[in-house]
Amino acid sequence: MGKNDKKIEEDISKYISLIEITHEKIARRILRENIPAKPNIGRFLNFFKNNNFLNLSSLKDKYKEKWPKLSKILLKYLGQKGGKRLRPLLFLNGYKMFDRKQSVNKKVVETSVGLEILHEAGLIWDDIVDNGSLRRGIPSLWLQIKMDFDCKEKEAKEMASDLGQLCFAWSRYLCVDSQPKKIRSTLKKIFWKAITLTKKGQNFDVLGAKSKSWPTLERALDCCYLKTGPYSIWLPLALSITLAINIAVTMAQKTKQKKILKEIENFAKGFGLAFQLHDDLLILQSDKKIGKNSKTDLINGNKIPLAVLARKLCSKKERIFLDRFWGNKKISQKNMAQIIDIFAKTGALKQIFEKTKEEVRKAKNSLKKIKSSGFDTREIEYLVEKELKSEQTNV
Repeated sequence: MGKNDKKIEEDISKYISLIEITHEKIARRILRENIPAKPNIGRFLNFFKNNNFLNLSSLKDKYKEKWPKLSKILLKYLGQKGGKRLRPLLFLNGYKMFDRKQSVNKKVVETSVGLEILHEAGLIWDDIVDNGSLRRGIPSLWLQIKMDFDCKEKEAKEMASDLGQLCFAWSRYLCVDSQPKKIRSTLKKIFWKAITLTKKGQNFDVLGAKSKSWPTLERALDCCYLKTGPYSIWLPLALSITLAINIAVTMAQKTKQKKILKEIENFAKGFGLAFQLHDDLLILQSDKKIGKNSKTDLINGNKIPLAVLARKLCSKKERIFLDRFWGNKKISQKNMAQIIDIFAKTGALKQIFEKTKEEVRKAKNSLKKIKSSGFDTREIEYLVEKELKSEQTNV
């Protein structure tokens, strides 16, 4: 590790400590303070019963005597360790990169935690939709509720969904509503753009899983990016430049900021797609090793690029086999192993690795363009390398 890398690693460690401390404080605030619940952008993940998010008072009214126990379950869930904190780290390092003073104050750290809470809300909903039973090595939120309340799965998932709405409302509050008035409308547009694109990706995924037909590889790759890239990569950096530079005054500043935002979008597409492609490769691993259900996509029938490509390259007999067992809830361990063998034999696995490298190169080229505008991109580059290396060790 070089001298610069060591300094960056030390800074990241400090940021993680700040994030953890602030996250714990905000988790307690979520269960103590009431903030306005804002309207949904439609049926967000297609399983809400209403179009409005719930706030603390409405949840207390709804669950009455159940609320104390339910709130403790949420607090425990939010307090668990094991997350990589990629989104708040991207935001904090982005803020430091764009802010000439390179200062990270309490308000900035709280905003970064808002992004982590957004991610946690997404995980809660993902586990509901995917029927995921394991998250970060422990039971997913809906399953924990089911066990603690000894209730039916449907009821547990509804309670978990409501808690996800509460977390989402707080994410929006920290990232948008609590920010300076003069940039609030800009932040709101950025926030909801990321959410809208993520919703689009999730819808593609859910509808694709239900369909017997298979998408083109291009469509699968687009869905792959949309599920993660907009809210995990683009949102943290787009928020960071807007907060750090604030509202540009001169036309030259506005033009420069617009160009950088375009490169942030290109970077997010490259890194976001590479990140998700690596995440899909966790299908090769055991649940115990990665701390979550590794075969969820296979069991639910999600048409991930790896499977789409393998199906395109394999023999007719293998294609029939894939169509029979991809999305089959009763699939055996032996059949899963056979599918993974098809991934390797067809060369699909190798091609996905190469596609990942290509997308990383695109992302780095965008960082070079941001760097040419006078910004120090070393910490973002380091985060990219570290994240992809950590994913590779799991594959």
